[in-house]
Amino acid sequence: MSLPDWKGLLKWTLQQVPENTTGSKKPISKEDVEFLQKAMDSVHDHDKKVKSAAQLIQEMATRTTIDDVDALLEAFDIMEQFYEEHPGNASSVHRTGMLDAITQYIKQGNREVLPAVLSLLITTISNNEKVQEEATKGPLMQHLLDLREMADDTALEPKLITAIAAVTRHCVSAEKHFVKVGAKKNLKVKEKAALLIYHFVNLQKLDKREAQRIQLLAAVRNLMPLDVQTHGIQYVEVCINLFAAAVLKYPHSINKNEAIALWKQLSKVVEGTQELEGAKEILQEVHKALSR
Repeated sequence: MSLPDWKGLLKWTLQQVPENTTGSKKPISKEDVEFLQKAMDSVHDHDKKVKSAAQLIQEMATRTTIDDVDALLEAFDIMEQFYEEHPGNASSVHRTGMLDAITQYIKQGNREVLPAVLSLLITTISNNEKVQEEATKGPLMQHLLDLREMADDTALEPKLITAIAAVTRHCVSAEKHFVKVGAKKNLKVKEKAALLIYHFVNLQKLDKREAQRIQLLAAVRNLMPLDVQTHGIQYVEVCINLFAAAVLKYPHSINKNEAIALWKQLSKVVEGTQELEGAKEILQEVHKALSR
């Protein structure tokens, strides 16, 4: 991470002083010079902190033990703030070595630093399709999924699930990789992903082009087969709600015959389950819509 030539920039700034009415250079005041110098020094110091933080994170990632946890956590905080303020720089984390360092920390599974590591990952990779594609070439997703059992029912679990969703969001190859490395065995992750899609669909936040690209019924089909005993009531309800939202909110973006086939499968799932009476009513509403 190279730093700008602040002294050269200050010299250039002082040379570009506006001319006065006589055509000669207008002298800059001592106060203005001091102000510019302090501003440059402040920016320079900040850039040095960012560079040092990045170096510390990458150096510590290669070690088996962490000597100063507080210093490392501060470094993660500095980098997260840096990427939040300058999101364009996040598009190069796979080239600067930062993505590799994050992957290594996740592999190590150190509970003291994992929350900060996951926060930095979410900040840098969300809505960043290129970085998501690059991440599929390494073991990042596998390491994230390996943490699922350790994080189960802990304060870390929501952040871990959010990180997994961030790694796959908006990237088809990342979604396929997610399924390939074991997503089918991670029910809570699938349920969270389905719920996120449901909210977008139900609130009609997708335009027609996006709805067709996502292939909403394919998303439902990928959650199948459903079994109440194996998957639980809540998971089945989420899947049915997603299916209903796709049919009712985006009727022109789905294949009617495919929707009817899925409706038949889902109807069989809820048969004889008293706890799913609400889901049965939803499916009845969907059937009416498909029969028009």
